[in-house]
Amino acid sequence: MLRQHATAPCSGRPALAPTLAVIVPRPKLMVGEHANWSLQWSIVGAIEANAALAATDIYGAHQYYGVSAYQARAKSLWQTEMSSFDAFDASIGNGVTVAQWIHDALTVGNVNVWHYWWLQNPYSETNEGLIGRPGAPTTPTKRLYSVGNYSKFVRPGWMRIDVTGSNPNVFTSAYRSPSNANFAIVVVNSSGVDQPFVANLAHARITSVTPWVTSASKDLAAQSLIVVGAGQFSTNVPFGVTTFVGTNESIFTHGFE
Repeated sequence: MLRQHATAPCSGRPALAPTLAVIVPRPKLMVGEHANWSLQWSIVGAIEANAALAATDIYGAHQYYGVSAYQARAKSLWQTEMSSFDAFDASIGNGVTVAQWIHDALTVGNVNVWHYWWLQNPYSETNEGLIGRPGAPTTPTKRLYSVGNYSKFVRPGWMRIDVTGSNPNVFTSAYRSPSNANFAIVVVNSSGVDQPFVANLAHARITSVTPWVTSASKDLAAQSLIVVGAGQFSTNVPFGVTTFVGTNESIFTHGFE
């Protein structure tokens, strides 16, 4: 934490940016963490209207009141806190809910980082932690594994790529590594039943994908690989979260359709 102790009345000159500039390595400055994401942009607007923008590295936000479209200049946006406070629920239904939060934050809010509130909750019979409840601090939950459908495969530095097509009960996003040919497609099925899924992989040469499934009966479990033919594969995705991982053997420039 940086604290500035004044020995004279404030001159009105910017102080934080020059203070940061002489520190090696320079610490990153995060601003915000408004509980209401849509109100975050009024803070952002004030920052970007003056010299403070140059010293700002990260905008922070919570997600308790939903997300809104990214409305800032080219600064990182971190979602730093999200959970629910309702009665403890380790089911796949709750796991799907959490996966939809992540999907919305990534595809609408365009976040660079997404955090759950607590890793472990041994204090209350709520969903504030990814694991744990009173008397059973290591109790696993489906939301733990559905978060893993993103975090295990969509690694730091990866970029989100285009996805087209829609299904009101199936939410799809895709990501690639900037340093190699690896990619991941995350599919959230909120329908309550199995759903057919077809992927057309445009401008890519891919021979197979491996599904990793979180469902009522599976905890981020690898399944048999699926052969890709003529730039397409099809399968059924269960109620839950499925991540398809693979390698593009050609230069990855456009994305998925």
